[in-house]
Amino acid sequence: MKLSILSLAVLCIANTLTFAEAPLQPPANIKPAPSILNRPISDFNLDKTSLSDALDYLRDTASVNMHVNWNALQIAGITKDTPVSLQVKNITLRKALTLLLADTSPATWYIDQGVIEVTTQEIADKHTYTRVYPVEDLVMVIPDFIGPQFNIQQASQSGQGGGGGQSPFQQTNTTAIDPQQARQNKQQRGNDLVTLITSTIRPDIWKSNGGTATIVYSGGMLIVNAPRQVHELISTR
Repeated sequence: MKLSILSLAVLCIANTLTFAEAPLQPPANIKPAPSILNRPISDFNLDKTSLSDALDYLRDTASVNMHVNWNALQIAGITKDTPVSLQVKNITLRKALTLLLADTSPATWYIDQGVIEVTTQEIADKHTYTRVYPVEDLVMVIPDFIGPQFNIQQASQSGQGGGGGQSPFQQTNTTAIDPQQARQNKQQRGNDLVTLITSTIRPDIWKSNGGTATIVYSGGMLIVNAPRQVHELISTR
């Protein structure tokens, strides 16, 4: 099967980005970020605790690297002494961070090479990178195959004859899928996937909605240029 120039270009981009975005290996005593984010926090009971102490507790409990941009947060009116309250049990670190910073807007977090960065939403949105997501399994067109029909009368007659009669299964003719139609269907599904993402994941961030992030479907892949927080949301859905 011959690949189009566009497909070859996308494959080259994918290979380049995969190499460029390969995360650095963390030290042996630090668990990889994805497993840390999914680790359960058994007890998180805060009552007007300083934000600094709350983040330190999460850092120590999860044994994760964390960097807090206090200068940027202070400009936004958030200090180390900003009180936070949260009473939850048996949640993931990801959820704990999200809930903790929900009441301290515009504070947010994202992951950069295994380090949890806590900063303002404005700064987080300025740092974008491109990633390619294979979605062939989501847009592929599965043909409807019509199975053979079973003739009961013919099966009965064949049994009475006691010998090699005709098979009771009658093959039916199937119509081959038009390659052009199949490509159009895949493209439409890819476009629908783009619409779904841009309408549910940070709708305001996408260029089509007035933002700066971009997402394009081509050749069974999504090419996304967006902040790391957006990539985190896409990869966890």
